[in-house]
Amino acid sequence: MYYNRTEEELNLQFQGVPPNSIATNGAGTDGGSPGFANPFVDIAGRSNFNVPNPFPFTGAPSNVQFTAANGYLPIWSACCSTIDPRNVDPTSYNYNLTIERQVTASTIASVGYVGSFARHLEIGHPLNLVNPAPCIAAGPNVCSPGNQLTTFPQDYLYPGNIYGTIDQISTFGNSHYNSLQAGLKKKLSKGLQFTANYTWSHSFDNGSGFENTSFGGGGFGGLSATRAYNPYLPASNFGSSIFDARNRLVIGYVYELPHPRTGNGLLNRATKGWTISGITTFQSGFPMDVIDSSAWSLRDYPGNSDFATIDVPNIVAPVQYQNPRKTNGSTGVAQWFSTTPFVGYCPTNGNAPGCVPAGSFGNSPRNVLHGPGINNWDFQLFKDTNITETTRLELRIEFYNVFNHENFWAGGIVNNVAAPNFGQAIADNPSTGQGPRLIQLAAKFYF
Repeated sequence: MYYNRTEEELNLQFQGVPPNSIATNGAGTDGGSPGFANPFVDIAGRSNFNVPNPFPFTGAPSNVQFTAANGYLPIWSACCSTIDPRNVDPTSYNYNLTIERQVTASTIASVGYVGSFARHLEIGHPLNLVNPAPCIAAGPNVCSPGNQLTTFPQDYLYPGNIYGTIDQISTFGNSHYNSLQAGLKKKLSKGLQFTANYTWSHSFDNGSGFENTSFGGGGFGGLSATRAYNPYLPASNFGSSIFDARNRLVIGYVYELPHPRTGNGLLNRATKGWTISGITTFQSGFPMDVIDSSAWSLRDYPGNSDFATIDVPNIVAPVQYQNPRKTNGSTGVAQWFSTTPFVGYCPTNGNAPGCVPAGSFGNSPRNVLHGPGINNWDFQLFKDTNITETTRLELRIEFYNVFNHENFWAGGIVNNVAAPNFGQAIADNPSTGQGPRLIQLAAKFYF
């Protein structure tokens, strides 16, 4: 069991939040060049870039008045979040049971259950809740997501164009993780050693961190856009974690190739010392969400919030995945999933059957999709050649993704039902380590 304090990043985000602190770039605030001796005076002598020294800074009193004149309104332009005064330390409970057995003199097999659950995890959520009834009653020609903030401020608990979402971070998150983990390990014998590990698991929660629940960021593996935490339907937030990998198999091996033993020294040097090694990885895809950026729930805050959308479409049929390699060859479009099961908001699609009425939420579960998995083979061939008793030469060729298998990237798949290319794989990200085949040659001389 573990207790953790609030993460450091969360605390850092409040250091520049008025009226409690201040930040300055000195003369560089407006494009000047600050110097070390006096950073508030432009080093090039351009007086128009000089700024007054704001230090020492005196914090505002507890009864500070938030007004436009003193720069504290609108609050959303400068403020990040508030901390829930009822927060407690996050708590995690971990447990496992593993059985190991020696199979042969050099091989050990293991199988085990590994699980955990956590309580009081950080969730970002808006406090300035919205009642869209007046906007809906006025009709879409009068009130829409684009002007709701200014034309119907009474929809908001507090004026939305001044206070925005009033972000708050609370510790009411929960998570569960259960897994079957099996492994086979062989120590070096007869030139071969290898390890193989398989995990079958499921992780689910009502928010995978405050970044995920607030900004909608995947925060893991470059995932595609996700919804923010929905305070109006708390049960709808429960689903697979953004880092949930149901199946993962990793095999690593090193094998020294056998060689003939002859009395010919030159032949021995040519055939001895060849070794192959590699790492093979198979993994099912991470979860993907489906969103609707049209904001027709009329509970978003377009233009004055860092929160992601909480709007999602209706799902009217089972999810159907497609092979983007085949669809690209036949239609020129790399389609990852069929778009027909998803129907967005009625005002955006001509009241299509199954559409989501304005002012309500779609029924798509959180992280209803799964993105591309991993099928990757890294391979290495190298040779050690002894030249003298104290010197040797090593030659190596390495292949990353040796079979040049295309591993699609979840972040490049469009999961916004309001986008014209919804469901398509439109981008790749080789920096994730799943790019095209790479070949590397190396030579080392040891002495």
